[in-house]
Order: sequence, then C-alpha cells, then structure tokens
Amino acid sequence: MDSIQQLRWRDVLNDVLFPSDFKFEWIKLSFEQGFRTNDRDGLYVTGPHGIAEVSPLPGYFDREIECLLAGIDTVSHAWPDPKRSEIPMNALVSNDYDLIPENLAKYECVKVKVHTIADCERVKKVKDICSPGTKIRIDCNGRFSVQEAREILDVLKDVDLELIEQPCRSNKKNAKLRRKIDVPIALDETARTHSEILEAKELDAADIILVKIQSAGGIHNAIRLVDHWGGDVIVAHMMESQVGIDVGMRLACALDNLNYACGLVPPRLENVVRKPLDL
Repeated sequence: MDSIQQLRWRDVLNDVLFPSDFKFEWIKLSFEQGFRTNDRDGLYVTGPHGIAEVSPLPGYFDREIECLLAGIDTVSHAWPDPKRSEIPMNALVSNDYDLIPENLAKYECVKVKVHTIADCERVKKVKDICSPGTKIRIDCNGRFSVQEAREILDVLKDVDLELIEQPCRSNKKNAKLRRKIDVPIALDETARTHSEILEAKELDAADIILVKIQSAGGIHNAIRLVDHWGGDVIVAHMMESQVGIDVGMRLACALDNLNYACGLVPPRLENVVRKPLDL
C-alpha cells in the first residue's frame, strides 16, 4: 500500500507535463541532527541526461512544483562542460556537536550558524580550534535587525570574518547594513530567484549570492541566474542526498569564476528509502 507521501507526489506529478521517457522514484531521506533524526520525502527524476533530486525543504524552499520543474530542467538537456576539476568546500558548524577538531582541520573554510549573540562564543571556539589561515564565515538566516547584525560583527571583530551570510530578513535591510560595515555580505534566502536578484542588484544589497540547484530552477536555470547576477557566487546544497549534491558539484565545476568555498559537503544522511513511483 502506498504511503500518504507517495500519493501526494502522484498528485504533484499530475499537475506537470513531462516526457514519457522520464522515470520517478519516491524517496525518503533521514538526516541526523544532533541526537535527532529528521525525515523528509521527495523524488529522484531520471531523464535523458542523468538523474536529479526533488526534495523541497520546509522552512527554506518548499515549493513542490518549482522543485519538480528544476529536476526536469536538470535532466532534460546536456549538462554544462566542466571548467575545473577541484572545488573548494566549507565545513558547517551548526551546534557544539560539530566542533570536532579533526573534521574541521580538513577544510580551509568553516561556516558557523549564528542565530543569537550567544552563538558568537561558538564562532570563537572555531577560531581557536582551526589553524590561523582558516577562513571563517557566519550564517544568520535573516535573524537580525541592522543594529543587531552590527552588534554581532562588533563582538566578532577579532575573528576576521570572511563574510556574513543573510544577516537580515529583507534586501532593503541588508542594503542598509552593507553601507555600514566592511565585512562582505552573501545573500541566500532573499536571492533565490531572478526577481529577488534583480532587487538585490538594484539596492546594492550584497557582494555574493548563494545558488542552490532546486531553488534556482535546475542546473541550466542556475547558470542563467549566475550570469544574471554577474558577481561572485557560492554554490550550496539544500540538505540533499548525494544525488542532489552531485548536480551542485557539476554546477560549481561549470562556473567561470569560483572565488569562495562552496557549501557542498554532504549532510549526515542516515538512510535513503527508494521506491519506483508508477504513474
């Protein structure tokens, strides 16, 4: 008997036209986060040019149809040719469980989640753990006002941050902050689409944008989005399995310029359940 999730994905697929040679698998992803395991479901889409992942992320980008169209875009056309063979990548520190010196030592860049001023202590621990040349960036997920973000940067002034990611919730606030600080700003949640990037450019709100395959509309739309931006980018994943991350790696390899480490280190994935989805 099919699960509710599988039936829901059948309903989604019924709303989209796709070629007859496409194949779909229902997937259930189980991620380890601290002592908890979080599950979410999605699809693997196989087409003429490979396989892509469709796994909307609640709280970040949960638009099922758009994620599905991104998967179809990715496997419908030949992937862009690679321009490099190596991709710099950053480690991610979300909590104290991630403060493992031997793991962090593998990377030349570490990103630390900072959602409260108390999280600044974790950033300082990372600086103490890592070698002097390690680049440290923070990701605020839009949690702060302009003044609060300035206070965070003041607390961390001795860390010599590489960049601050999504300090404020809106592009207007990030633009205002950018005029008051020297640390480069990278945008994620408010620079996912062409219209959001146009706003960020008009407001001069960022130095860098993050690009993720699913929210960008697939690998080919992601290339167009990068060209539309015209500046530095960071390619990152959307808490995906290796299938989705591999597509992100292909995007990163295809870019003309890649001046920042990418967020493409696989998350702690405990299990992937796969089942053919007959339509």
